[in-house]
Amino acid sequence: MRVLTHALRKTIAGLGRRRNRWKQGLFVVEGLRLAEAAVAAGAELTALVVSEEVQGRQEVQALVDSVSAPVYTADQATLQTLSDVETSQGVLAVCRFETVPAGEWGAFGRILALDGVQDPGNVGTLIRTAAWFGVELVVLGSGTADAFAPKVVRATMGGIWATRIGTSTDLAGALRTLREAGYAIVGADMDGTPAASWEPSTPHVLVLGSEAHGLSAGVRDVLTDRVALAGPAGLAGVPSRPVESLNVSVAGGVLLWKSTQ
Repeated sequence: MRVLTHALRKTIAGLGRRRNRWKQGLFVVEGLRLAEAAVAAGAELTALVVSEEVQGRQEVQALVDSVSAPVYTADQATLQTLSDVETSQGVLAVCRFETVPAGEWGAFGRILALDGVQDPGNVGTLIRTAAWFGVELVVLGSGTADAFAPKVVRATMGGIWATRIGTSTDLAGALRTLREAGYAIVGADMDGTPAASWEPSTPHVLVLGSEAHGLSAGVRDVLTDRVALAGPAGLAGVPSRPVESLNVSVAGGVLLWKSTQ
């Protein structure tokens, strides 16, 4: 193992900012389990850093032995300065990422698109859920949290490597192109067709908007259909609506399940 250099430490610290991640095509993965998931998925690691306190552990050594990337060591205090969590696990990997250009989205039969979903936990959970249900591509529009931000990556629980990622600064325009190519563009909307009546077709794009604002006007104009989850009025024995709305990742999970039926 090599001692972590000042230059690499500076690079890793800089990857906490979106601009630097996208400029270099790199992001940080924290924790043993996520690092193991990255290796298992065949992700390209450019560096692995382990703290002196954990490097003798059997599972950490197994990870070190499984990577071809340079391995560095540092004290726990240094790892903590690079960590996005309150207590670093002492394992940190730098991974390269690639996204799918909009011109290639037509190669995927089932797509999830996020329109201004800002909360990193929700975005990560939706990526994880999409991967679970076999969605081939997750597209992030403007105003959506960065798929490769630390909190998002943690929330994916490894799902970041189980589906492809695309981004667009003109989500409405990209969806219009897919619609013209024969895709159904289905937006989650409270005024939509009840999900129980939705009969998904392939290819399709399921679009989720923010909890605060819903779908953007441009995206709404592109939809071929709208789908909604029935509230308590549609459930036997429930007299009133106990909460205002569902969390977007919960609603997305139900609709993603429905999209497989």
